Amino acid sequence: MIYVFAPAYQVSGGPEALQQMCYYLRKIGRDAVMVFYNYENGRNPMPERYLIYGNPWILVHEVEDKKENSVVVPERRPFYLNPYKKAKRYIWWLSKDNLIYEKAPLLKRIKYAVKKLLHIEVISLDVRYCNFDLEEITHLCGSKYAYEYVKNELGIKDAHYCVEPISLQFLNIGPCRNTDGRKDVVLYNPSKPSLIMNELLKRNRFNYVPLSGYTPEELAEVYKSSKLYIDFGEFPGPERMPKEAVYFGCNILVGKKNAAENDFDVAIPDKYKIPEAMILDNIESMLGDMLLSYSEQSKDFDEFRCKIIGLERSFQSQLRVVC
Repeated sequence: MIYVFAPAYQVSGGPEALQQMCYYLRKIGRDAVMVFYNYENGRNPMPERYLIYGNPWILVHEVEDKKENSVVVPERRPFYLNPYKKAKRYIWWLSKDNLIYEKAPLLKRIKYAVKKLLHIEVISLDVRYCNFDLEEITHLCGSKYAYEYVKNELGIKDAHYCVEPISLQFLNIGPCRNTDGRKDVVLYNPSKPSLIMNELLKRNRFNYVPLSGYTPEELAEVYKSSKLYIDFGEFPGPERMPKEAVYFGCNILVGKKNAAENDFDVAIPDKYKIPEAMILDNIESMLGDMLLSYSEQSKDFDEFRCKIIGLERSFQSQLRVVC
């Protein structure tokens, strides 16, 4: 059995990626189950939005530490691996910048071991402490940005790419390459603020539309009717909305930072990645040109679009190798 740990109730990119891992593991014939933490008694931990994946679920205390089992946790919760000595352990880096890891001091590790011997249930050595070295764990990387950090800066040898596709709801709708009849709309994600975006909104030169409060089906329609998506916030990973936007035919303009700096995670021509120091007048000039030249520039995003379409198949191939 492969246990995929995820926070109960939460609906966002990270929790959905974990649902996707469980779903695609089951699709390739592995026994897999979601394990919810931060559970409240009497409240269903499975978000309604993720029922589409059909994943079975259990709670943390039901996980069995056996040699034939595996435990996967997100990089934000490595300490959930503490109780498991027999099962194979994985950390999945859904972003590079959110690792919460601190090796427990020797005294705490001794106390922890004593509790285990006395069969006292423990999950972590106080909050955030870990009783293992990162080199003991298999690392799965959801981006090149994370992979290079794990391999080169942390010196981890047992690291592998594991890049999830976009949401199943969007895959079921299918990609859109139609360039006709699109509006001069500039989409953005209000949950990813940035100084550049704040200033652009103040100047209000274009029709900026925040992507918030939509169902997946409604969001797909917004993408398919718009010309441009922009994102100048942090890129701790590839980010979902730029991929969704390109999948449904938008052109995109992003800040050149973190995962968006390389040509693997955000695989678009470099001219559509702007440095943070670029002045607002020049950014607005680019936005105006991109709206005007939308149809002819659309082909610049075909390579990225094809890659996004292929992520579902490549993710399953990656899972077959590492799990």
